[in-house]
Amino acid sequence: MSDEADAPCDRFARAGALDVERGVLDAEHLASCADCRDAHAAYLRLAALLRDTRPDVAPSSGWEERVRQLLASRAAASSAHVATSAPPAHAEADALVDPPAATRGLPP
Repeated sequence: MSDEADAPCDRFARAGALDVERGVLDAEHLASCADCRDAHAAYLRLAALLRDTRPDVAPSSGWEERVRQLLASRAAASSAHVATSAPPAHAEADALVDPPAATRGLPP
């Protein structure tokens, strides 16, 4: 077991990403701590990668309204204490899932 003094600093790993998002990153600590600078650099690389590789997709026309209607009907059924003996049919769930054309036919 290593001494605590030899252990790498995990200050950025514990709160740094949140601090970056909040705009309150401790620049003084970052300037003096190689472990946190490395962790910060890795975070920035990952954030850029995720931002650059995110596909531009949008739900199909009417999707939001179908979801709202389904939720409203379930809420009404629940408030009326209507008990069902079986889970919702797969067709109902499948009707909500309309993958973008770019992903159709790809393996799951």
